[in-house]
Amino acid sequence: LEALQIEEQRRMAANQPRFKLVHPVEDFEITAWDADLDVDHDLLSEIHQSMASIGPKDDDKLCSLKAFLATLKTEEKVVIFSEAETTVDYLYDQLNPGGKDSSIAKLSGTNRDQVVSVLKRFAPEANLKRDREGNITEKRPGPEVRILIATDVISEGQNLQDCARVLNYDLHWNPVRM
Repeated sequence: LEALQIEEQRRMAANQPRFKLVHPVEDFEITAWDADLDVDHDLLSEIHQSMASIGPKDDDKLCSLKAFLATLKTEEKVVIFSEAETTVDYLYDQLNPGGKDSSIAKLSGTNRDQVVSVLKRFAPEANLKRDREGNITEKRPGPEVRILIATDVISEGQNLQDCARVLNYDLHWNPVRM
């Protein structure tokens, strides 16, 4: 309230016009507003407490993904696309705790500078350089990647032909993009 009053006094002292959406402090029912905020805070605190015990073991979708990945043959490769970078990070952390398994990689806006290197590790047959006879002449830049979790940073213009399966982990908010 005090901040609004100071701002109103500053505006009036500077002889500035009031914008359409600016209201005088008296228009606000501060006591009711404050009470409503307390109710909202209590409700959100209850929701937060009830969710605190929910973990990855309760994530049916993640459990189904893990079960599916367990059925793949060792030579089969899979790309898991997600719309959200936070989901990519979550899946990577759950499928590769501590990042110890070099056969699982992730690509998103955060590490877009690694796209070429990771794709050469994921799809070496399609992405490593070859000579005129078709022999691979370029060394793979690290251990082979079998599971790649990514946002749409690799959805267009990338050669993923070594891949056996493509999964869309979550639906796009815009059905046209499907």
